[in-house]
Amino acid sequence: MFRYPQTRTTATLDCDSSVQTVYGNQELAEVGYNPYKHGRKAYNPLFVFESHLRISLGGELRPGKAKDKSEAIASLRNALEKIPSGIARSRIRMRGDAGFYCGETVEFLDGERYGFVIVAQVTTPIKMKIPELEYRTFNQKEQLAIAEFRYQPSGWKKAYRFVAMRYTLPPEPETSQRTLFKTDRYEYHVFVTNLDIDPESVWYFYNGRAAIEIDIKALKADFFMSKIPTRQFMANQAHLKLLLLDYDL
Repeated sequence: MFRYPQTRTTATLDCDSSVQTVYGNQELAEVGYNPYKHGRKAYNPLFVFESHLRISLGGELRPGKAKDKSEAIASLRNALEKIPSGIARSRIRMRGDAGFYCGETVEFLDGERYGFVIVAQVTTPIKMKIPELEYRTFNQKEQLAIAEFRYQPSGWKKAYRFVAMRYTLPPEPETSQRTLFKTDRYEYHVFVTNLDIDPESVWYFYNGRAAIEIDIKALKADFFMSKIPTRQFMANQAHLKLLLLDYDL
């Protein structure tokens, strides 16, 4: 598929997790983060798609309280192994949500010379740092401003480049939630990256990841991913794999 209709020379991996609500006593389904059905058991599947071809490179069903970063790293490694060897590592980039934010993922990608932009978890040190940065407005219409800083989170082996996008809140509160951290006047979205591009280009590049949310919605609506067929976890895992194969075909 990487050679049709013409051979690709770049690849962009979009990584995301989702919530799959269950309505029964399915094995390993747990009550965890579920913005759609609060207090309802769910699975927490994880997906990796190639952005240009819109094909899946990986999908794993996980328990509802899945917090083990090693599973996310393993899925990412498996997806990267599916990229044809003719595509140079320097031309492979990864975009991930906060579920992939950890020192192990960042060090692996950086060490293997893959480009990445990952949503950072806004810890207390970052909360204290980002309001004091020098921001530059790059989108006057949407009141977006950008800044960057170097930071070494606790337990990480070295400092990395972080980019903070600041959004000026309108007078009236809006319903959409753009970020993980909000102050009285601004909302912030923070990323860690190793890309050597302008800070605003980091923001625009990451925004392209929105396509994976459309793909996951298609899996739920058109391929009936939301219908859990059995009570056994491994059987449900196999069902998800078959749906992804069906989707790709």
